[in-house]
Amino acid sequence: MSGSECVLRLRPHHGLCASFFQGRGYSAAFVRQMSEIIETLYCGATVELTDSTDDICAACPHNINGVCDTEQKVRQYDQRVLDRIGRHTGDRLNGREFLALVREQIILPGQRSFICGDCEWDSLCQM
Repeated sequence: MSGSECVLRLRPHHGLCASFFQGRGYSAAFVRQMSEIIETLYCGATVELTDSTDDICAACPHNINGVCDTEQKVRQYDQRVLDRIGRHTGDRLNGREFLALVREQIILPGQRSFICGDCEWDSLCQM
């Protein structure tokens, strides 16, 4: 499948997760799926920003019948990312462009911990 044929639905904060992913996760199935999604992002897939469960959430144990069991917390993460990168829910952009915005507007200026510093995976995201 070429990147131009693929549209990934992603929560905005998952741009941070993808940027720091180290091959660890909730399960082998989650790690495999996350790795495939990240590869697809770097191949130029289109990202559609969403405020609900997305393609990464499909293999997450926090996804309970299509709703994140930490929904309020991740909605805050998502909104903080959107505010920093100047995008909105429903926007579509190239996967590489999305990851570059996250890097340039959040990671490099040192804003990552403000967005999701209370995440259970925070220790993996230290620079």
